[in-house]
Amino acid sequence: MSKLADAMAKGIKLSPSAKPKDFSDRLVHTGGSLHTDHLPPKAKYFGQILYDVNKHYYLTDGKTIVSAIFAGANPLNNLRLQQTYIEVVRCLDAQCEDHSLIADD
Repeated sequence: MSKLADAMAKGIKLSPSAKPKDFSDRLVHTGGSLHTDHLPPKAKYFGQILYDVNKHYYLTDGKTIVSAIFAGANPLNNLRLQQTYIEVVRCLDAQCEDHSLIADD
């Protein structure tokens, strides 16, 4: 992730990495929902952003750390086959209606 953060801070476009192999035919069914998912304090739903990134970042000693906190869940409750759990996007307008994908899982 440090390579991604450095590239974002410097405005460098990274080449997309190779798509992961499709292992969906090897998945083991867990038999239904797990009962280990609990919302963090103050969260109203999974995926909710609890602490968003800053609007501006500045390089300090050649490094910038970008962080956000969101309400996550146990991925075994929703395997999201051939989908993603998280995407990092750069907003290209004030409302973020136009954005570009920087990275995903």
